[in-house]
Amino acid sequence: MLSLSIRCLHRNVKHGKDGRERYTRMPSHHPSGGATAMRTPPWLAAPDSDYLWVPTQLLATLYDSPTAIGLFTLIVRRWLASDTATVAMSDQDIQRYDPALCRGSIRAAIKRLVDGGWIQVTRHAGRKTQYCPAWGISTKGRLWSKTHPQLNRRRVRTVRLDRKLLDDYMGRLIPHAKAPALIERYGMRAHLTLADVGTYLLMQHTSHPVSATPALEQLDLCFQSEALAVPTTEETLAKMELSEQGARRVGIVKPPVQPRPASTDLRPALFFVPGELARQLARQLASPMMTQDSGFSAAQRGKTAVVKKGSLVTGIKGNKAKKNPPTPTDTTKQMQKKTLCGGELSFRENGEPLMKNDDGDAKPNRPNQPRRRRNIMSIPETPSAQRLRELNVRPQTCVELADLPLDLINACIADGQARPAVRDLAAWTVSMARDARDHGWQVALDKRGARPTDDFWSNHDAAIAKLTARFGRADDAGADTSQSAADEPPSTPPQRGGDQQEDATTDCPDWIAPARWQTLSPALRDVLERSRLQGRQVIAADSRRQRQMPDYDAQITGLVTAALLRR
Repeated sequence: MLSLSIRCLHRNVKHGKDGRERYTRMPSHHPSGGATAMRTPPWLAAPDSDYLWVPTQLLATLYDSPTAIGLFTLIVRRWLASDTATVAMSDQDIQRYDPALCRGSIRAAIKRLVDGGWIQVTRHAGRKTQYCPAWGISTKGRLWSKTHPQLNRRRVRTVRLDRKLLDDYMGRLIPHAKAPALIERYGMRAHLTLADVGTYLLMQHTSHPVSATPALEQLDLCFQSEALAVPTTEETLAKMELSEQGARRVGIVKPPVQPRPASTDLRPALFFVPGELARQLARQLASPMMTQDSGFSAAQRGKTAVVKKGSLVTGIKGNKAKKNPPTPTDTTKQMQKKTLCGGELSFRENGEPLMKNDDGDAKPNRPNQPRRRRNIMSIPETPSAQRLRELNVRPQTCVELADLPLDLINACIADGQARPAVRDLAAWTVSMARDARDHGWQVALDKRGARPTDDFWSNHDAAIAKLTARFGRADDAGADTSQSAADEPPSTPPQRGGDQQEDATTDCPDWIAPARWQTLSPALRDVLERSRLQGRQVIAADSRRQRQMPDYDAQITGLVTAALLRR
């Protein structure tokens, strides 16, 4: 019987023109009854939801690049899980899914897959790259399709890869067209890499010598370079540190229940009761109040008005009550007071309620009456408060700083006025006053110097005297030196080569006093030699000296000021 089956099997295996074996249908007298499994090889079985289908030619051509094989499985996994024809992923998304990869490795793997015709890449400016798996360059780049049977595979040989190898050990990548992709993992980290996934496939379905990676050996996915079956999800999660998604997957943590938003309405709940029950409740509530010592007799209590059927329990009058409003009875006119919240409630002749306080003053109880205006904060009449109010300081701040000395407030104001960069004088004054009060800081205005006033420049004699005292001390010293030199007898200067030595004052510009010129340093005199004053700007004799003038800006400014005062 066994030999008959083998002969029948060989009889129905034919070789095509390309040399490949073709399976035909078995005869009806065969024990299998012409089963479909006998004429459909395993590598042409229909895809299912538990495995990924990887072409065998892909493993044969890219056996030297396990990263490219693992990246292909990731693209296929996301393509099968998505509802679109392509998958949008960036290099950063792939790197976040597999932190062991660098951008160069990702680009190299994508290039290998594109050159082999295993994926189709579409790039748009400003958008993520679109990926779609294909069946290889031998099929002219035929793309995978969810509308065609068997994903448009036709006669391409494939091998299977368990999806749990990606989902359980690496996690789930949820792509987004614009935002970064979302990564969900059962563990706290990725326990495998895409290169490990590619190595697992090569060990399982190729004859090339492949070395097992440490991660595959540690997770018991291979033994002596032979791939083992992927364990169940429960067994995998029992060996790793779980994340929040993993704890929910094994049932340790239940999904959080979204609390129902609490109502923010503080009013009491509205409810309705039958009319008969409402009248009974009204009588029970009114009987203790009527039996108190209110000065009414039994006959008067008998004339008390009863709520009509046309009015509701909630206090809103119905249509019948609006058409025929109840008239005030004698009992209502005779009622003068009731106890209500510690006060007394009385009524006018027209029925308007009045609220009496402990002093006996009656005030109308009008719910629609506008509130009274609040009293304005009283500011102490102190000199400091008055000075702060002149600066338009807020009343609360004036009350806070009313007890400070007036001299301190004036010193803070003067300090702010002396600073050109201060825009809000009131805020500056309040800040300095608080620092002086809380931290004992002293306002030292005289150390900073005050801004020049108009009176200073209106008195020209005082201005000249002050500037002369600052910059003219050297002029006086130079004048004394010149006077003493004039009193001494002239000495004959030594002659060099028959030329007489020129006087040092010969190179002095006309806008600088000779006495002041003698006090300058030789370097500064070299810069100002043959210079001229144009307005308030000094023009040097040449460009070299003009570039050196900023180094002596302070001294040149003093010379210009003295020259302007002499004019």
